[in-house]
Amino acid sequence: MSEMVDGFLKWSEALGVSGEMVAPLLKEGLDIQGFLTITVVDVFDLCLRDVPMIKGDKTIAAALVKCGLIPSAPYSPSLAFSIRVLELYQNTNLRCPHLAIQPFVKSLCDLHGKPFKPYLSKQFSIAYDVYLAILKETDH
Repeated sequence: MSEMVDGFLKWSEALGVSGEMVAPLLKEGLDIQGFLTITVVDVFDLCLRDVPMIKGDKTIAAALVKCGLIPSAPYSPSLAFSIRVLELYQNTNLRCPHLAIQPFVKSLCDLHGKPFKPYLSKQFSIAYDVYLAILKETDH
């Protein structure tokens, strides 16, 4: 978890400079060992993204978090949610506690023009729990 918290803090710092969804972390001199192609769910976008695996990244999850993505599985994720879609759900849920995960995910599917699959709610729930755990650690 500490690697993911460090990745989140690096992403937040870089985001403050760039203002983009996924902070540009590719700088000259980085030793990129390869790329992980993963499906990314954002608020208005669903796409495949190549995430760089940089030498020194201890886990795939930490590498994804450094790019502003929270995976739905720790070791070999095929799907990740952008931190901003998780922030949107968190803020919306704080304003309307009756909003459950399943209707929110169904809305995302509608926005993306994709059919709803029940496993997406579980994957979102896992990513959201990881996101909340990261936030809890950064508050300490």
